[in-house]
Parts: sequence; C-alpha cells; structure tokens
Amino acid sequence: MRATDNQGGTIRLPIYMQDKIRTVKKSDKSLHDELGRAASKEELAERLGYSEDKIQWLKLCQKMQPYSLSSRRTRDSRFGSESPQLTVGDSVDDPTQTPEKFIENKQMQNDIKGLLCRLNQKEQIVLRMRFGLDNGGKKETLKNVAEHVGISSDGVRMIEIRALEKLRHFGESGNSSVGSAKSNFIALEE
Repeated sequence: MRATDNQGGTIRLPIYMQDKIRTVKKSDKSLHDELGRAASKEELAERLGYSEDKIQWLKLCQKMQPYSLSSRRTRDSRFGSESPQLTVGDSVDDPTQTPEKFIENKQMQNDIKGLLCRLNQKEQIVLRMRFGLDNGGKKETLKNVAEHVGISSDGVRMIEIRALEKLRHFGESGNSSVGSAKSNFIALEE
C-alpha cells in the first residue's frame, strides 16, 4: 500500500497525510453503516478526535486534482472579449533566473516605465499592448489594440510610429537614463 502511495499519484502527499485521509474514509464508511446515513463532520470529528476544520481539510485533500500548467487562466477584462489566453504556467516564476538577471530585468522595466511616462495616455496604451508590456510579453495585433482603444488599425499604427519616434528623440537628447531606457525598449522591438 505504501509503495502505491509513494509512487501512484501525479502529486504525492506525505504518507502521514495519506494515512489520515484513509482513516477518515474508513471512519466515514463505518459511521455510514452504523447510522444508515452520511456522517456529519461533528460525528466524524468526535470519532477520530480531530477538529471539524481538520476533517474538512482532510476531505478537501482527498478530492484535490492536479492542475495543469498549460490550462488557461481566466480572461483579463482589460482586453475585452479578445483577451490574451495566458496559461497558469505563464505566471510561474523561472527558478533558474539569476539575481543579476532579475535586477537587470527590473532596471529595464523601470527604464521603460520612465520613458512611457513621457508619452500621452493613448501612446502608452498602444505601446504597452503592442510590445506585451502588461500581459506577460504577449504582443497584441493592430486589430486587437484598435478594438481596445476604439480607433482604426491604421490609427494604431500611426500612434505606434509617432510614439517610437518620440522615444528615439528622447534618446538623442543626451539624457543618459533615457538613452539606456531607449536601448532597452529597442531590444523589445526585436
């Protein structure tokens, strides 16, 4: 029985937890046979000497199913019906990321935020959506951005071109922080 418990499931619960769950199941069945009905949490807790909360938690553990990292998350209301379909795995941190890479990414995000603050709201929205800055790196199509903003695809394209031109101009003005942010933003374009 222990070998099956150790190697039988996708997600292995500790043996002591599996023993407790098995004990709850057996007691639940024996109480059902004695009473002729399903046992209440109070009756089960009294029989086993556990609290009702512990009984409820153990029953919940018994019913748990593995959750796939490729399953779809709920839609993001910011994007309406054309929401990007992110998976659970998209939100899991990369355990191999080094502290240096983490700091570099944070600095790049801060630089880009500083640059975007210099643009008007519509330009910010367009660039954020087109370059996937707010939704896990998933770049949106001109059509999706146009529907979100409420203008034509050509209008979105023109706003994107104008905003990128402004960013280039900020970088050429000699401000070193803007220059580093510009190089980070251009890296996103590629």
